[in-house]
Amino acid sequence: MNTNTRWVFLGFLAIGMLTAWVLGEGLQTLFFWLRRYNVRDVEILGSAFTLASLLGVVITAVAGFLLWKNDNINTSSHEVVEELRKVTWPDGKDTQTSTIVVIITTIIMSALLWGFDFVWAWATGLIYGGGAG
Repeated sequence: MNTNTRWVFLGFLAIGMLTAWVLGEGLQTLFFWLRRYNVRDVEILGSAFTLASLLGVVITAVAGFLLWKNDNINTSSHEVVEELRKVTWPDGKDTQTSTIVVIITTIIMSALLWGFDFVWAWATGLIYGGGAG
C-alpha cells in the first residue's frame, strides 16, 4: 500500500466513522418517533450499541465500500492527497505571527464597530428624543 493509498484509506475511515455515528443517532431519533407505532430500538450490546447503531454502521460500511471501489472517486481522492503534498504549510513562528495579527485586527474592528454603534445610538436618540442610548 503506497503512502497516498494509506492517507485515502484513513480519510475514508474517518469520514465513515463520523457518518456511522451521525446515521446511528438519526436512526435512534427515528425509532424514538416511531415508538407509538410499536417500532422499538433493540439493544444489542447494551444501551451503547443498539439496532440503530448497527444499521448506521452497516449502511455506512456498504456505502464506503461502494465509494472506495468507484474509480472516479478513488482517483479524485488520490489526486487530493497528491495536491495536499504540494502545499507549503507554515511553521510555528508564522502561525504565531498570523494568530497575533488576527487577534489585533479583531480587537481593532470590534472597537470600530462599538464606536459606530455608540454614535448611531446617540444620533437615533437625538432624532427620537430619547437622549443618548
